[in-house]
Amino acid sequence: FRCQAAEAIGSHIERFIPERFRAAHSRHIRHFGHTGETRRAMGKLGAISGLRCTGQEVPIEASISHVEAGGRMLSTVILRDITDRQRAQQALIESENRFRTMADSAPVLVWMSGTDKSYTWFNKAWLVFVGKSMDQEIGNGWSEGIHPDDLARSITTYAGAFDARQSFKTEHRLRRHDGEYRWLLNNGTPMHDPDGTFRGYIGSCIDITERRDAEIAIRESAARARLATSVSGLGVFEWNMETDWMTWENARMHEIFGRTVEEGPLHFAELVQDIVHLDDRRRVARELNDASHHNQMFRS
Repeated sequence: FRCQAAEAIGSHIERFIPERFRAAHSRHIRHFGHTGETRRAMGKLGAISGLRCTGQEVPIEASISHVEAGGRMLSTVILRDITDRQRAQQALIESENRFRTMADSAPVLVWMSGTDKSYTWFNKAWLVFVGKSMDQEIGNGWSEGIHPDDLARSITTYAGAFDARQSFKTEHRLRRHDGEYRWLLNNGTPMHDPDGTFRGYIGSCIDITERRDAEIAIRESAARARLATSVSGLGVFEWNMETDWMTWENARMHEIFGRTVEEGPLHFAELVQDIVHLDDRRRVARELNDASHHNQMFRS
């Protein structure tokens, strides 16, 4: 209370209580004297204020108890200034509000879970995507939207990473509000307080459906190309002009040039020098140089 002990000893307790709370305080003390019951427990914040000698009001918490000494019933009161704690809690609330405002504005799906693995919060983008409310998704409600073929794998990956306090990454399908399942890339990471206390997990999901479809289309196209060249008897290779190294894409190349797979392909210069007929070497080199210079197809 910012005063010397000599100033406080012998003073009435109301000196340290703001005037507007003194009447209520008196009633509380009388009630406690008759019943021995109090609702002002240490550690439970309430509308309790103290008055410093400077006239400044501060939030406090109080614990009061009876003590019998020399046949007299005395009251023991412990007061604690909780200004710093309230400031820290208010700063935490403001920080979390800023985070949630930012997360709700993000174009990705964001989720959070507590220390018991249960999901506790989803951002606006997630709720709009699935077409459900927060109450429907928290806890284990979110799992109802995971594709049945992906659910067990997703839960196992999450639980394993959670128990190890490690980041994780998984791909699974989530049912959109229109009933279509979309592929998501889900990244999760543990959250800790500044003092290292574990607080749960936070994660984000992005829609990768188009990317997966494109990858599948490329693989299927490559498979069709390999089949076509195999049937037609064509040899296929890639040539890195910077390193002069060739990559032979199919077995037909080895058959054409009489080399085993173990021997591997040739540098392009070796191919021209050792395999192209002497009468054709200059022409092939010239045609290749022209095609490269003009960024055109090479045919010889």
